[in-house]
Amino acid sequence: MRASAQDPLPYRTAPEVLWVGPQALTLPPRIATRQRALELSLATLSAGSEGRVVSGAVQVALGASFIAVGAFVQSEVARSLLILLGAGSLARGTIQLTLAPAAEQPSRDYAAMPMATGEQVRARIRFGEQQLEQLALAARRTRIVDGSVTMLVATSYVPLLWWLERREQSSYRFGDSAFDYVGLAISVINFGSGLVTALVRSEAEKRADAYRELKQRTEREAPGELEQLAARTSLRFHVDAATVRAVASLSF
Repeated sequence: MRASAQDPLPYRTAPEVLWVGPQALTLPPRIATRQRALELSLATLSAGSEGRVVSGAVQVALGASFIAVGAFVQSEVARSLLILLGAGSLARGTIQLTLAPAAEQPSRDYAAMPMATGEQVRARIRFGEQQLEQLALAARRTRIVDGSVTMLVATSYVPLLWWLERREQSSYRFGDSAFDYVGLAISVINFGSGLVTALVRSEAEKRADAYRELKQRTEREAPGELEQLAARTSLRFHVDAATVRAVASLSF
């Protein structure tokens, strides 16, 4: 059964052995699971964030088109509403381009980090944890801002329409035209969409939560295991280096 992003990943039942030339570095099951969980999470988020530039560019282009068309419309009501919709789309596109997390580079950097020693494994895991937390924070900020902008535009539509119609016709009452109810329905749908965007946790946040639970569970079962691995392998390699130097000095 595959673990979801919301559930802690089960760790491996056997250690993972990394061969580095004649040396073999054995990763305990819990540490191996943590580094594989980070690798999977960053790779998944990287694949999901590849379309953010295209999506943001489309939103910006759509918003600019609405504003440009609105500038040439004679009706003040239609012009103002088009500019409002264009500004909302322009803002959402800008959010996608500037605030949405970009996971491609962190994923590549994590995959390229060496694991020849316990110290390098520890550094790799620490780097992955930091990047995953930063991506989750950026995703949370993006969804809150994006959802808030969507709700703001949705709630502004009906009052703006009413105010503009009243300027042209003082006897206007909301509901005089069937278009009023169409606009109201669209506003309600957009507001609901913005509310869902602002409240529903992103994939990056879910994966960060799942990894955090996995880390806490493994550290409860084996406290300090990662630090011990780094210290143990560091000592072994230092001893090996000292042995080589001693043998070399005897040769001369």
